[in-house]
Amino acid sequence: MVTNPVSAVPIPASSAGQIVVLVAEDDVGVRLLIWSALREQGYTVLHARDGVDALAVAREHGGPIDLLLTDVEMPAIPGCQLYHSLLAQRPHIKTVFLSGGVSEPSAGTLFLRKPFNLAALFELINRAANLAGSGGAEPPLNVCADFQGCMGERCDSCPWALRQ
Repeated sequence: MVTNPVSAVPIPASSAGQIVVLVAEDDVGVRLLIWSALREQGYTVLHARDGVDALAVAREHGGPIDLLLTDVEMPAIPGCQLYHSLLAQRPHIKTVFLSGGVSEPSAGTLFLRKPFNLAALFELINRAANLAGSGGAEPPLNVCADFQGCMGERCDSCPWALRQ
């Protein structure tokens, strides 16, 4: 759920039109609202209904994708696994994770808890656009214990801190 109308969103940096964003979100209402808000601000937006669809969209697009905006919990391929798959193919992709249900990720992860407002979304998108390196966060990240089915093992490149 998103709490601010599109018209309340501050205009992002003038380079928005040069940024390609892939939105992977299984809630059609949230996905289309994000797609509309990003397009209105001049971003090039690709969208997918889940992780499987996102991988197909990325493959078919062929060109650069600067930012992955993904729900963490999706059917078939969750956002964490999607992140790993796309990062392997596109090592410079930045990532912003969205979720209403998972625990907070480790420090440095670009994460937005649902419901959110569009101003907060654009703030994270602008932060992601300004990060150097790969994966959408400054230090390499840790994950997976909170998430069944992510990679099936603990890893060093995902955003959720290992929890016991």
